[in-house]
Amino acid sequence: MEERNINEQESLEIIATMIEQTREKVIRQAGMPFLTWGYTTSVIALLIWYLIGTTGLHQWHYLWFGIPALGWPLSIATRRTQKKGYTTYVDRSVANIWLVFGTTVILCSVMAFFVVQMPILFLVLLLMSMGVMLTGLVIRFPVAIGFGLFGILASFAFLFIGSLHQILYFAVVFFLMMVVPGHILYHLTRMKHV
Repeated sequence: MEERNINEQESLEIIATMIEQTREKVIRQAGMPFLTWGYTTSVIALLIWYLIGTTGLHQWHYLWFGIPALGWPLSIATRRTQKKGYTTYVDRSVANIWLVFGTTVILCSVMAFFVVQMPILFLVLLLMSMGVMLTGLVIRFPVAIGFGLFGILASFAFLFIGSLHQILYFAVVFFLMMVVPGHILYHLTRMKHV
């Protein structure tokens, strides 16, 4: 096979094509984690809200630990079903965003549960919303940017809402912030428009 030198224009076109393919791959892979963690968190929050509201027992707060207990295995299972391929800088950037925010949320949650009282639902929603927005900015997905911004703004209301109602509002805002963009991403990949 004969090697051919490519000109500057062809080189730029190849780079642009590779960048767009990387973006499409990341978008395809972003939908399922949004859905997995969005549904898991929202359902467990609603369950805790209902159980505390009907029984008055605050021990139901221990169910918050069900989020990582269910979320991690579901994430691993759904990741295995996705197509394998090369890992790009954008893939690593998005993964690192969620590693930092996820680790921070876990540390804050453990501290709030066992060590010091803090407005944990506010912090979790704020941090996760920032992760959604940053993911949207990295992959240039306006829906995630918009819902991430919505979550950031909505999180500040949690500083003024009573404790039991906070859980219900948390479930609703978390659902909107994660599940809605997740379904849109998932739908886009199924329709092959991305």
